[in-house]
Amino acid sequence: MEITFKNLMDWIMKGLVFILILAVLFGAGTFVFTKYFVKPTYTSQVKFYASGTSENKSDYMMANYYRDVVPQYVEFLNVNEFYEMVAKDLKDKVDASLTPKDIAACINFSSIVEDTSSFFVVVKTPDPALSYNVARSISEMAPKQIQNFENVGALEVLSYPVMPTAPSGPYVLRNSVIGFLAGLVLAVALVVIREITDNRIRTPEEITEFFGLPVFGVVPDFESGEKKGGHRA
Repeated sequence: MEITFKNLMDWIMKGLVFILILAVLFGAGTFVFTKYFVKPTYTSQVKFYASGTSENKSDYMMANYYRDVVPQYVEFLNVNEFYEMVAKDLKDKVDASLTPKDIAACINFSSIVEDTSSFFVVVKTPDPALSYNVARSISEMAPKQIQNFENVGALEVLSYPVMPTAPSGPYVLRNSVIGFLAGLVLAVALVVIREITDNRIRTPEEITEFFGLPVFGVVPDFESGEKKGGHRA
């Protein structure tokens, strides 16, 4: 059976009610789950700048040089040794019992800021105070960690973390729209599959379309007619 665009449109229009109901159910289900079952998260971040130290390079050369090596700075920080430093600092200052693995799980090194040697470290947890404290500790420990490496410029803080006042996630509206679209696609797929796998002949035109045979006449369904109120002899 050759599936044409007209076939698809006919099937979709035929199952339009089912498609819309399923899409709305998916969207509503995603909304309820995201709104009431997913814990909100709070974000705090630090912006760092990889500064130069050599006096023999122009400002332009230094900017390009350190922009190229910023990924190396990230690698120097993305190690267990650094996470241990942050965990110890949190334990000493705010009595937060986090393991290095916990620290690694809640932070993200963002992309390099375009045309600069700056980058962000983003902290996301379910507790606003914890997000702030981890980000604050990172702002203090990261420059010290970089100092342990030779022939590397200093790491300076451009923007210190602030206490988040509102959750940064989950994205209820976005997730609901995604759920609606997922339900829409699934419903359309089910309708198309149902039509493709249904090999019943419903109209005389389908006989000609599928088998290439002419139709000379149609025998009415008298039994069906009686059940619908047809005349009896």
